[in-house]
Amino acid sequence: DMRDAFFEELFQIAKSDKDVILLYADQGALTFKKFYTDIPKQIINVGIAEQNMISVAAGLALAGKKVFVHTILTFLTLRCYEQIKVDLSIMKLPVTIAGIGAGFTYGSDGPTHHSNQDIAAMRAIPGIRILNASDNVNTSVFPHIAYQFPKLTCIRFEKGNFPVLYDKDHNFLLNMELILLLIYNQH
Repeated sequence: DMRDAFFEELFQIAKSDKDVILLYADQGALTFKKFYTDIPKQIINVGIAEQNMISVAAGLALAGKKVFVHTILTFLTLRCYEQIKVDLSIMKLPVTIAGIGAGFTYGSDGPTHHSNQDIAAMRAIPGIRILNASDNVNTSVFPHIAYQFPKLTCIRFEKGNFPVLYDKDHNFLLNMELILLLIYNQH
């Protein structure tokens, strides 16, 4: 599913770079077992303490780590809004926020789990990049974009499998490089 596509790629990146750290708040993914088995010092379950997780991520980023944080999207964005704004955005820290449950993915869990306002809220954060996954193909590319082009990033994806929209050979990284060249050449 989309979650496994994302974390499998992040695991491959983390295996080759000991500075990549994954923090998560009591969420699961099959790939987490690989982290704990092969690179246990690069994964931390902070428990149900999302706001603290963002502050821990800021500290690790200030120490030179490449930090990815994960939990249910609405808790990761709206509950942690102040920490994202102050600890990450104002400090210009390249932390990647990877949230699962875009829209009504967790619909049966009620409105506390609905992520239908996160994009609007995150767009108000200065300097943030928002990547919204549409299938497993681009979901698997997003960790590479966040790693290769570090900046504060919010990645949102669904739980489950969805139709493939992009060819597996689609070059998202080339598109990102072109966009960044256009932006930087305008300044």
